[in-house]
Amino acid sequence: MREYLYIDDVEINSLLAQQNKGVTTSKTVTESNSNTLSHSTTTGGEASGGGEGKIPFLAKAEGSLALHYNSTKGENIENTDQTAISTVLNDYIVTLLEKDLQGKMKRESDDITVGDVANIIESPKLYDFETIFNSTDHGLLKKVMKVSEEDDINEVREKYRKAFAKNPSAKKQLKNKQNMEIQKIRAENTAGLSGLSSINLLGEYGKKVFPNTIILAGKDCIAYTKIENYRMNATQLNSIANSPRKMHILGIIENKLTENPLKSGTDDISQIGSSIANILLFSFSIAEVGMFVIKPLAMYYEI
Repeated sequence: MREYLYIDDVEINSLLAQQNKGVTTSKTVTESNSNTLSHSTTTGGEASGGGEGKIPFLAKAEGSLALHYNSTKGENIENTDQTAISTVLNDYIVTLLEKDLQGKMKRESDDITVGDVANIIESPKLYDFETIFNSTDHGLLKKVMKVSEEDDINEVREKYRKAFAKNPSAKKQLKNKQNMEIQKIRAENTAGLSGLSSINLLGEYGKKVFPNTIILAGKDCIAYTKIENYRMNATQLNSIANSPRKMHILGIIENKLTENPLKSGTDDISQIGSSIANILLFSFSIAEVGMFVIKPLAMYYEI
């Protein structure tokens, strides 16, 4: 069995249709039961006569004539019940595609080239810039951290209030220590908020460079996945982030990262967009030279 995390139905159905001159997305089986009811009615009797003149062509005959007759009327009534059972293929299309491409599918990174269909087994990290941006909202975090800061400061004040009561003569010295601890708490919170603001900026920039996309980065490949094709929402996806489980990434190898954009430039204006995206990924060690860029068709865990 498989736990599917991601399926791109449109791309998979397109490949299946090209392989099989069309694609079946569902099968319908019709079951029928027939009942036949037979009904028949028989009527009969006997007519007899004797003597002359009773029957014209036997006018001169004597004796009697007996005529026996019967009539049967029959009717058949047939009643047929039909039941249509429709089976939608759903996840099974992935298995069908794997069977169709079994001879072409690559599994080992040493054997993969650009343009191949591959099934790579990885334990990738997930990068969801939309979630990064939302979870590090500066205004909201400032309010939350302000509450936490006040709690910490109140604890310090309470600690020194007791110290003042026990040693009134050292109040001035203790007051200076109290102020230093409070300043340290405020400085740490300010630094922490500043760091989170930088992460928030990364999330804001990343979600614009990679709209509606979650990036998966493993040892050998990096995948740009469409958010709408996931079987999980953003919160559920957090549960598999950095998971040690081995994930199957079935997809098409579109490219290979052959150079570090931080160490090279480009004069080709058509490559500026991809270069900026790669600079972002290399700057935060998400991407590395040698990685295959894969367009995922399906991702799943074996159960």
